[in-house]
Amino acid sequence: MSDLLDDRAEDAFRAAFAEHADRFEPAPLGPVTGRPRVRRWAGVVAAASVLAVLGGTALAVVLSRDDASEPGRETDRTTANEPAPDGWRYESYRDVQVEVPEAWDYDAAPGSDWCAAVPGGEGRFPTEPYVGVPRGGVRMIHCGDGAPDLLGGQVPERLWTTHVSFADAGVDGVDDGTETAAGWTRIARTVGLAQVRVLTDSEHLDEAREIVESARVVEADHNGCAVTSPIQANRWVGPKEPFDVAEIDDIDTIGVCQYGIGVGTSQPWLLASRKLTGAAADDVLAAIKNAPIGGGPDRPETCLHDVEGSGLVLRLARGAEVHEMYVYYISCVNNGFDDGANRRELTVDSCIPLFGERVAYSIGDGTPGRRCHAQMATTAPKP
Repeated sequence: MSDLLDDRAEDAFRAAFAEHADRFEPAPLGPVTGRPRVRRWAGVVAAASVLAVLGGTALAVVLSRDDASEPGRETDRTTANEPAPDGWRYESYRDVQVEVPEAWDYDAAPGSDWCAAVPGGEGRFPTEPYVGVPRGGVRMIHCGDGAPDLLGGQVPERLWTTHVSFADAGVDGVDDGTETAAGWTRIARTVGLAQVRVLTDSEHLDEAREIVESARVVEADHNGCAVTSPIQANRWVGPKEPFDVAEIDDIDTIGVCQYGIGVGTSQPWLLASRKLTGAAADDVLAAIKNAPIGGGPDRPETCLHDVEGSGLVLRLARGAEVHEMYVYYISCVNNGFDDGANRRELTVDSCIPLFGERVAYSIGDGTPGRRCHAQMATTAPKP
C-alpha cells in the first residue's frame, strides 16, 4: 500500500523517474466533539493542469483550484480535541473532518487508465475498504466501456471497492445525495468547502452513511492543523513566529499539515494531516537539525519560480509548546525546512518520513524529489 505514489502504477513509472529525474515528475501525491453518535475522494494539490511526458508515456496530472467554491452546509465549527470513537479515526480535507473506520487502510482508486498494461494488471487495485489518496498521474489512454460510472473514469464495476474520498465542493458535477448502480451505492454530502463521498457495497452501507453524516466543519483538525495557513500565500513565506530548531532538544509529537500553496489565504486549503510520535518524531527532529543550513537542493535555472503545489507545516510540540516550521519541496527554488531563523536542506532522512497515509508527495522537481520521495530516492541518479 503506497503512502506516496500510487503503488499500482509505480513499476510503470520507475524507468521514467530514473531517466528524467532532472525534470518535473509526477508522484502522488488525512468528528468532532460533543455530538451524539448516529449509526447510520481526493482533492489534488495545485492550481493548474499539467501534462508531463515521461519516458515516452504521456501523463495527465489534473490539479484543481476552486477559489469560487461556495460553502456547503456548516455544522460545528471548532477544534477537534477529543479522541475518535472506539474503532474509528479522523481524516480531514479543506475545512472538514470526518470519522472513518480505523481498519480502513489508505490507497488510490483506479483511474481512467485502469486498463493499462502494467505489472500486476487488475490485481494492483485495492480489494478491501480504504480511504482514498491522490493518484500521481493518469496515462492519456481511453479505457471506457460504457458501464455504470459511480466511481468515475468509466472504471468497470468489477474494480470497485468500498472507500471514502474527498473533493472540492462543486468542481466535477457530482451532486449531493445517493445514487445506486449494479448493487453499489454512492453517497455524497457537501459540508463547508469539501464534498465527502463514499462508494460502498451493501455490506458496508451502514458505515458509509455514518462516515458521511459525521462530516463537520472545523477550525483546526485532530492533529492540530489549522484549516488555513499563511503558507498558502502566492509567494514564498516563512513562519510568522521564528525559532531555531537547533535549540529544540525534545518533542512529544510532530504534526504534519499539508496545504495547497500558491492558492492564497482567503480560504481553507488543508489537504491532509498526520502525526509522528515517539522514535519516529525524534528521528525526524534529529535529521532536520543535522541537515546543512542554506536550504535546497535547488536548481533555479531548470524551472519557473512559481509558488504552486503543496507544502508542509510541521508542528513540533512538547506539551502545550508548539513551534511551526515550513517545508517546501515542489520547486527548483526555495526548497528546505524553514524555521524563520534558517532554511535547512532537504535530506532523505528528514523528508521521506514526513509523507504517508494521505499526506502525499504529489508533483515536484526531480532534485528535491530524490530527497522526499521513497521510490525516487532509490531509483533515480544522484544529483
